[in-house]
Formats: sequence, structure tokens, C-alpha cells
Amino acid sequence: MTTSCSPKVEMIPAELAYQAEATTGEGSIWHPERHTLFWVDIEGQTLYEYHPDTKECSSWKFDRMVSTVVPETDSTVIIALQNEIVRVNLHDGHTTSVAPIPDENGKVRCNDGKCDPAGHLWVGTMGFGAPKGAGTLYTVSPAGTVTTKLKKVTISNGIVWSSNKKFMYYNDTPTGKIARYRYDADNGDILFDGIAVTLPGGTGVPDGMAID
Repeated sequence: MTTSCSPKVEMIPAELAYQAEATTGEGSIWHPERHTLFWVDIEGQTLYEYHPDTKECSSWKFDRMVSTVVPETDSTVIIALQNEIVRVNLHDGHTTSVAPIPDENGKVRCNDGKCDPAGHLWVGTMGFGAPKGAGTLYTVSPAGTVTTKLKKVTISNGIVWSSNKKFMYYNDTPTGKIARYRYDADNGDILFDGIAVTLPGGTGVPDGMAID
């Protein structure tokens, strides 16, 4: 006779680091050169930077929704505004445009995004009210060239790459699935390679994502 037992799940307690009181707080990412944590308040149109050593927080306010932040240098980050990719100088708050993102006459906005191993920004869009298939997944090169990668996305979320640079994982939230794509680091091409994870009904839907 054989028996099986469930693995013991270690519960990790959550601690309050900073009370931001954000409306839609998302996109947290560690800046390896500044040793700080960035995140955004999408509807609050605000970028935050938390300094763990001092427990202080800096913030930058914009005139549009801001949905994504990724580190660039020790003094700059790249953000996705509602319809534009922008570089932010963290010393003086000055912004410069990198590339416009199609917003279908104000019907869609940028959502989640990440940088791939080759240094290209991947950013997705979604329609206001999340109509099915209204969004698109794009790449933005360092020179500002915008390329369409996936069409008819509903809520573009959670993009990550495997450590061997062979696979990309991607969430279109309402599907309840995490898709896997073969990824070519040389040219950024992707090829659908199946569903990596299907979340059972009632357990939630995939949103942000990270690989350790």
C-alpha cells in the first residue's frame, strides 16, 4: 500500500512597508542600481520609488495614467503612460518621449510591461472596460520602433522570460491561463508553444508575474 501526503506550505507573513493609499497599485519592480522599489498607481497617475534603507518614498505625478515602470540606468526609468512610452530623469523629473503607442482614439490604454533579455520593452494594451480582444502586445526598441507582436488581447499582463532565454510566459488575464511562447533572443520573435498553467475556476485569474 502506498500513501501520499500534500507538501507542507510555508506561510510567509506580510509586513506593511509603506502606506501609499494607491487607487490601482501595480507593476512593482526592484531597481538593482538604486537599490529601491518602484511601482505605479495607474489611475492615480503616479510613479513611486521606495527607499528601504530610509523607509522614505519619492513620487512623480503625470497628466495621464501610468501603468508600467522598468529600470534603465542609475538615474532613469522607462514608463508606459496611457498612450506613450516615456523616459523619466529621476534627478529632476524631466521626461522625454520614446515612442507613441496607438490608443485607438482614446479607446485603449497601456497596461503591464517588461524588458526582455535583449533590452526591448514589451508592453500591452487593453480597452477601457476591458472589451474582449481590444488590446495588443507590442515591443518597443531602444530606438523607439514599435512592433506589433500579438493582436486581439483583452487584458495584457505578466510578461517574463526563462533564465535560458528560450521561453516567454504571458498572461491575457480573462483566459485564466498562462501561455508559453518560444522566444528568439536574437530577433525577438515568439512562437506559441502551448499553455503552461491553467488556473482552476474559482481560484482567481493571472495578473502580474515574476520568475525567480
